[in-house]
Amino acid sequence: MELTNFSLYYNNSVDEKALGAVAYRNRVKSFHGSLVHDFEINVVAVYEGDVFEPSVQHYNFRGERCQLLSVSLEELERGLMEGCDDVLLKCLLEGDIIKDSDGRLARIRSHFLRFSGSMREEKLFKAFARFLQKYVDAKAHMKHRHVLDAYQSILGGLHHWAEVELIERGDSSGVRCMGTACRS
Repeated sequence: MELTNFSLYYNNSVDEKALGAVAYRNRVKSFHGSLVHDFEINVVAVYEGDVFEPSVQHYNFRGERCQLLSVSLEELERGLMEGCDDVLLKCLLEGDIIKDSDGRLARIRSHFLRFSGSMREEKLFKAFARFLQKYVDAKAHMKHRHVLDAYQSILGGLHHWAEVELIERGDSSGVRCMGTACRS
């Protein structure tokens, strides 16, 4: 594993109470337009219960910019369900597990990659509810002759309908929110 040096550094820099950590090395050297997302290494440290570490820490390790995100197990699972945190998704799906004290991170990754059971049903329900809300919004806007607002609601509804289609096909990797669509 390529990240073993960082793994040693991680074990010395993060509280032992963390039940696990996942590291992702960003191999693409392009600038994404935001310094927040342009780190060479992203590490997600997962804690049981409340997190007493700062939620975001930045390090420079051997000339590479590193970002350490500290999240609770509940925040990790909620972030995966909502799909709005690209760094969290990228780390868990494509990163290396550098610490997993009781195998929970491996099970969460496996469960998410299989995208089955209650997680699939919950995502399907939420996506359909957002689609339905946009549909109702569009009807209300048309009733008040707010054509551009109705158009915007219809576009949002199409986005959520696409989410429904991806979920029904069992494609968890394509279910991500774009822009403000995940908040509405």
